[in-house]
Amino acid sequence: MNRKAWRKARKSATKTVGDIVVSDAEDQTAHTEGLSTEPRLAEDTIEYECCICRDDFPFSGGVAHCEEHFTCNSCVVDAYNAAIADIDAFPAQCCSPFPRPIVEHLLSPKVRVAYSLRAEEHYTPRAIRVYCVNEQCRSYIPKSCVEDDHPLFTVARCSCGTNTCVGCKNEWEDEEHRCTDYVDDTVRPEWLPEYSASCRAKACPNCRMWMEHKEACNHMTCHYCHHEFCFVCLQPWTSEGFHQDAGCPSYGDPEEGYDNEGYELGGRGLHRDTGYNRMGLNRF
Repeated sequence: MNRKAWRKARKSATKTVGDIVVSDAEDQTAHTEGLSTEPRLAEDTIEYECCICRDDFPFSGGVAHCEEHFTCNSCVVDAYNAAIADIDAFPAQCCSPFPRPIVEHLLSPKVRVAYSLRAEEHYTPRAIRVYCVNEQCRSYIPKSCVEDDHPLFTVARCSCGTNTCVGCKNEWEDEEHRCTDYVDDTVRPEWLPEYSASCRAKACPNCRMWMEHKEACNHMTCHYCHHEFCFVCLQPWTSEGFHQDAGCPSYGDPEEGYDNEGYELGGRGLHRDTGYNRMGLNRF
């Protein structure tokens, strides 16, 4: 029964005192037998059909998350568990996602945490998600477990104990690690114009989102992940400020320019899109 039909039936068959409703039949029986009427909430006098399992439940046994549908508590929890188990089943929903405030009380603390983690994974672009390199794990590593405070590397530390390099997505074992696949991971997409003084576009070294530097100095901040870096060498920005002593101009590109493959013509030979030279080393 939908809610409009329920309201009509309720008016004709019940009388209300405050938030308590008693049907005419119950009231008559109580007077006849000299018994007190057991108060019940108005919503629980009518049963609703769950739009998923099709069983009938009182109003307190589910949630009315939209104008047309009612979902029982069990199906709501099942939908959340399904979304946690498989990202393709995210978000938990019927015709639309369940509003979190009205179903929060049905979820255990463990489910809430797991669902929030799945939500972060879902809303993170596929190209920049980091998964544990351990084949026995392959779990998504949240941003809170990514360390980017070292000038040489960014490490994602999984709860299983495995460390994954954010750059090349290979296992990181120690500080001697070098991203040999870094250049291949930042190939310029076909829709992006060729790099030039009028189109200085590069991918953020932390999240791989493409951005264009239009003006001002080479101290860059990614609008997506808020990572701060030098737009020339692509290394993390530090309290030391500009990298003039290391060959990075404060404004614009290096004076020597780049060769046809995108490597600096100067002594460092860093690639403009990766910050690494042909040997896989950065300016450090």
